[in-house]
Amino acid sequence: MAIIFGLAVAGFGVFNIWRSIQLRTKGIFTIGTVSNVRFRGRVPNVFVSFKTLKKKTIVFRAGGWTSIISSPFYQVGNSVPVLYDPQNPADAVIYTVDFMWMLPLALTGVGLFFVYYGFTH
Repeated sequence: MAIIFGLAVAGFGVFNIWRSIQLRTKGIFTIGTVSNVRFRGRVPNVFVSFKTLKKKTIVFRAGGWTSIISSPFYQVGNSVPVLYDPQNPADAVIYTVDFMWMLPLALTGVGLFFVYYGFTH
């Protein structure tokens, strides 16, 4: 069971690393604005709006809530760096190290730990 769980978590982490690489190579940088913060229990959902190069307004929910909990940076009205796919502007992220790299790498590491644990026990 640990192996299956580990493969799923590591796979999700690797997918997000791949996505980060794709966005970093093909994406467009812009500045967005935190437009709303809604809490589901203790977990915040941060919504960011930005304008594309074609002046279309996009609103997306930022994933990866690790830094959102601890940072006053994510308050309504604050500016945040955004990276988006020009072919699909709704595919956007807040461009910070933790959103782009730390969370996917941590998920991959945890998943690989469970795979290792499953094989050795």
